Formats: sequence, C-alpha cells, structure tokens
Amino acid sequence: MKKFLAIVLAAMMLCLSCFALAEDATKTTMLTLYLDKIVLGEQSYSAADLGMVITMAFYDDGTVDMSAMGETATGTWAEDGENLIVTLEDGSAMTMTVDPEDPTTVIADAGVEGEEMIYYFTTNEISGIELPAIITAADISEFDGTYTAKYLNAFDITANIESMMASGELQALMGDSMTSLDVVIENGKVTAFGAEAIDMVLTDGTLAIDQAVSDAADDMGLDLGLDLSSAIVIQKTETGIVVSMLAGMLLFYCE
Repeated sequence: MKKFLAIVLAAMMLCLSCFALAEDATKTTMLTLYLDKIVLGEQSYSAADLGMVITMAFYDDGTVDMSAMGETATGTWAEDGENLIVTLEDGSAMTMTVDPEDPTTVIADAGVEGEEMIYYFTTNEISGIELPAIITAADISEFDGTYTAKYLNAFDITANIESMMASGELQALMGDSMTSLDVVIENGKVTAFGAEAIDMVLTDGTLAIDQAVSDAADDMGLDLGLDLSSAIVIQKTETGIVVSMLAGMLLFYCE
C-alpha cells in the first residue's frame, strides 16, 4: 500500500486536491477515491452523467468501504507490487493501479460481455447530478412551453439523458415507445416524447389526467392495473418541468 499510495498522495499534495485524513475511534482513512469515468471498448462515459456515484474509502487497518448509488459494501485491500488488490465481501476482486499519465487517477480493470471495461477513479470529489426543486403551479398556463428531457431519475438513480442515449441504456429501458425527447404543453394539452397528445388538468398545482377519463376507462373494462390519473403527472420545477411516469418510477426532468 505504501508504494501505491506514495505516487497518489504526492500528486494530491502538489495539486491541493481533496485528500484528507479522517479519524474515528478505531481506524484512519488513508485514501478516498471517486469514480470519474468508465471506458468500454472505444467508448468513454462520464460516471456522474450515468448516475454512477461510487466512492471507495481505504483505511489503515486493511479494510475498504464502497458506496455505490445508495448501496454500501465492505472489503479488504492488499498490496501486490505496484498494484492494489481490493476484495469485497461478496468475493469479487478488483486490481487497481496508478495511471502513468496522471498520478491523481487510479485505474481498475474489469470486463463485461467479452469487452474490456476500465474504471477510472480520481482523488477529486465527484458529486451526483443536482436536480432542480419542484414548485407548485398556481395556474395551468405556467406549464405552457416546449421542453427537452435532460435527466432521468429511475429507481432513485439519476442519469444524463444524452449519455444514456449514447450508451444505449435509454433505448433498452424505453424501447420504441419514446421517439422524441421533447414535451410540448399548451393550455393543458400535452404532447410528450413523440406520443399522441393528451388533455390534462391542473390538480393541486400539478398536471394530471382528468380523473373522469380514468373512471371512464374503468367503466369500459380497460383494467390497466393502474389509476390513469396518476399514470402520468407533470410538475413544475425551478428550471422547467418533471414528467412522472409509471406512478413515479420514472421521472424525466425537462428544461
């Protein structure tokens, strides 16, 4: 670990990066790394844009803590020449080494479906995407405008839409149901993501499908297993709107 840390720590001291010692009653943090980007084949993706906020903290007692998108895992580290071997509690192992071109960057090799995958960690703190606050609309006209989807929050993970399209994740999630990233709203008539226009009403400061329409669908025997009045809900934000689909499981932030 001393050899591995020496290059990284020297560079951090020179560039005044965010390395710090943080002690508790039992152990001391020696190094904290943040996932910066992922390279899969010839493609490079920003981890933050994909909603992959991953942090690794290395301690002087030989243990390591990993935090990934709200989940946590523990493991151990061991020095192997110029490399660092990280073994997590589930038995998975990762070999990490300092990038020869940038001593503040640490590379971890992995693989997926026959392709080489490389994780680039940095010593500079990286935070996730900050989403705009939701506000309550007083009048239906406040929603009027043309918006473009920028971020998707799915199952509490937020990602940049453009990055999801480039990686194919958006197409895999939505299939052919989403032919456009635009949402057009005029006096409650909503054309969203290339679908047919629907009429929505102002309900408690948000746009929702008229409850009468949902009840009519039930009367016709269209049991979709979901209350249509909550299937799609649109709220105002400080920078645009957020389109909630599938009872809030998918949140498209549009500007």
